[in-house]
Amino acid sequence: MTQLAADTTALVAIDLQEGILRIPLAPHTGADIVARTDRLASASESASPSSL
Repeated sequence: MTQLAADTTALVAIDLQEGILRIPLAPHTGADIVARTDRLASASESASPSSL
């Protein structure tokens, strides 16, 4: 697994609006993308709680 430095790493989530859940996406569904992004955001916040 890749190790990232929390003090110099940013998580940027773009265009995860409600409409993504209705679009048929593959290989990951919109709900899967939102859930994965939520897990990444939680892990990022735990590692470095400063955010804008």
